[in-house]
Amino acid sequence: MTYLLVIGQSQVGSLYSYDVAFELDHPGAAKEPENLRKFDQLAREVKNLRLTKKVSSLIDIVKDMNQVLNAGDPEYYRIPESRDMVAQLLLLYENAGGVEAEKWVDYDYQRLRLMVEIGDYNSGEAARELRFIQERGKQLFPDAHVLLIGSISQFTVMQDYVTWGQVKSFFIFIFYTGLID
Repeated sequence: MTYLLVIGQSQVGSLYSYDVAFELDHPGAAKEPENLRKFDQLAREVKNLRLTKKVSSLIDIVKDMNQVLNAGDPEYYRIPESRDMVAQLLLLYENAGGVEAEKWVDYDYQRLRLMVEIGDYNSGEAARELRFIQERGKQLFPDAHVLLIGSISQFTVMQDYVTWGQVKSFFIFIFYTGLID
């Protein structure tokens, strides 16, 4: 077995991943606690999907910083109540040399990204889960654009097209063959 496969099957590694991006309706919307709570809710739901191994996002940074600034109290491992506190946490994180936030949110705080690592690939299950994520994302953020990004999401959609194309071709063949005889 190759090292890549061993690492991918371990607790810390993954061979497959895709991203879910949300373009919110205005700059700064990603600092709104209500939007972050909805995003956190979606992340928890995605984490419970069958194929999901791990999720990562800006939420992790915000919750960690909030807990650290409150003497490590586990009660504070949550999204703060006010927009100002969220903004201060993110500013403090960036000023302390944190560079990871730019992987999860854009400069204008209008676009959020969720990375989903999966442990194994099953095209049928992946298609169901990706549809769920898009539908659930639209329910939580009706004014946002929900984008599925990455080769796994593209491959899943492409495979779905090919499969249904083959099924349709088969039935067309049966129908025309039946007419010729």
